[in-house]
Amino acid sequence: MSKGKSLLAAFALAWAALAGEAVAQTTNATLLGDVMDASGAVIPGAEIVARNLSTNVVREVQTDAQGRYRVFPLNPGQYDVTASAGGFRSTIQPGIVIEVASTVKIDFTLEVGETSETVEVTAEAAMLQTQDASVGGNVSSQELARLPVNGRNYTRLILLMPGVSDISRSQSRGTLSGTQLSSVNGQRTQDNNYSVDGVDNNFQHMNSPGASPPMDSIHEFRVATNNSAEFGRSAGANVNVVIKSGSRDLHGSLYEYLRNDKLDANDFFANRAGRGKVPYRQNQYGVAIGGPVLLPKLYNGRDKTFWFFSWEGFRSRRGSTAISTTPIADQRTGDFSQQARQIFDPLTSTAAADGTITRDAFANNAIPTSRINPAITYYMDNIMPMPNRPGLVNNLINTASASNDRDVFVVRGDHYFGSRDNVFVRYLNQSAGVGNPNSNPNLFATERFDVESYSAGWNHVFGPTSVLEVKFGLNNPANPLNTQSRTIQREQLLANAGISMYQPDVLFSPLPAFTATGEFTMGGGGGFIIQDTIPQFIVNLSKVMGKHSLRMGYNFTPRYYSINASDPMNGSATFDQRLTSQSGVALSGHSTASMLLGYPMEVRRGSGTVFPHARVFASQTYIQDDWRVTSRLTLNL
Repeated sequence: MSKGKSLLAAFALAWAALAGEAVAQTTNATLLGDVMDASGAVIPGAEIVARNLSTNVVREVQTDAQGRYRVFPLNPGQYDVTASAGGFRSTIQPGIVIEVASTVKIDFTLEVGETSETVEVTAEAAMLQTQDASVGGNVSSQELARLPVNGRNYTRLILLMPGVSDISRSQSRGTLSGTQLSSVNGQRTQDNNYSVDGVDNNFQHMNSPGASPPMDSIHEFRVATNNSAEFGRSAGANVNVVIKSGSRDLHGSLYEYLRNDKLDANDFFANRAGRGKVPYRQNQYGVAIGGPVLLPKLYNGRDKTFWFFSWEGFRSRRGSTAISTTPIADQRTGDFSQQARQIFDPLTSTAAADGTITRDAFANNAIPTSRINPAITYYMDNIMPMPNRPGLVNNLINTASASNDRDVFVVRGDHYFGSRDNVFVRYLNQSAGVGNPNSNPNLFATERFDVESYSAGWNHVFGPTSVLEVKFGLNNPANPLNTQSRTIQREQLLANAGISMYQPDVLFSPLPAFTATGEFTMGGGGGFIIQDTIPQFIVNLSKVMGKHSLRMGYNFTPRYYSINASDPMNGSATFDQRLTSQSGVALSGHSTASMLLGYPMEVRRGSGTVFPHARVFASQTYIQDDWRVTSRLTLNL
């Protein structure tokens, strides 16, 4: 048995021993076609040479007995493709664009003549992809650079693809990566699958995109549905991003994109109300550079070793104004004489035969100092600021700045050992955080989304008909959310207020929450830390056997998911006006008065910090046969 058949048999046996859902990913492309003479007769043994114009890397194959050729794997890029055979003039198709994970068919018709003579085809080659039934499209680096995109995030260009629709914010969760969540063919946004360089780039918690590489670092990306067998996992779209590799010459870019309220018109409604523009500053800047590895007098990697680096910073500050209610000074001492609502003493409650409850009114609509709960007043004075606007409601205005900061960098290296072997390594790091002010200036919310992503791959060509592709990946997204950050120290506040700490060690040290229904909430908070760890191993084997192009693969993706969530035992208490109201009196009772007395209507206490963990071991396989029945008919089986 030949070496190629032995390899195919061994891989088929391994595949048969496994079971699972097809989900492998590839970024490599395929170039195929037929070589004929002017009469339409096939030319066996013709030499096909595909040269990458960026790296000068060359792939060579020969046509089979039926004049067919297939060049695989090819990195996405622009190629000059030459066909030559003894007794015929060489023919070159210049500038053929090979897109990510695509199959491009280029046929050659050779003219009789000397091989040293070359015919250059100036007519543009037909690039319609007819070799599979996938639906979608590619966005190239030129389009990424030239198209105006708000926020400069590649996922916003997914809307250019067929079957893609935007959805309202009420239906989707925004992301700190600045990504656009889209519905493809009517599927949920969570049904899309994102990959970078062929390995996982998902955040499992909401199945949203993980790290978002800078647009200047992307060679191209493909959005596809109705995919071949190797693309599975999700009912929506597969979004496959390829990071740029260096070229044989040094190339780079330096950029900044600016948005500023000084350049914007005022909002229509704000202008009509006589208000000025909300302060807004947004800066997005970065650098992208790549080239060959050159060590003077030591190493010249101009045609075989390449590097690429990109970094981008994003800074946004937007003015935010919130209006809320806070107790006035008199109310904090129990004096509600400024209120039209009469407050009643719940300790004087008497029940009539018909069930009606009557209470005595507090004299002068004021609670005696001896009846006020000192823990509540201490808590209130340290958390709730005094009013800065007149009135009893909507008397607190807080104008602050909402922040959104993000730094992303990516490094990639490629090396070609020759025409048979090439490897790559890539590292992607994202550090993102937002700060959202609260209506209470003493409190604010913070959230982060940090991602580290690693990938490496090896392509080996056994011969003209057999190719092995191996990839490793590791995706580590983390999402800490703190709903109420503050300068107030929890331990000191509760100790001074005389409130017992049932659980001192709670994530983000949340405060007990006291709510005066219809008025305000003081305290509260908490949050969570979500951590994904997603290693991945992928192996694909391609084998051409006459009219059949077999492709099979295996993907092992264990997913480790953990969430550290605070559920504080100090809990919450809710107060309303019912305990200080009088039956039959419309304007009676006040929730803040009930709070000062220390009489809640509802008390809750959580179970403490929880640590749920989940592990999923996904072992998935596929096999596909692309059968070229005729030059016009290909079956994907």
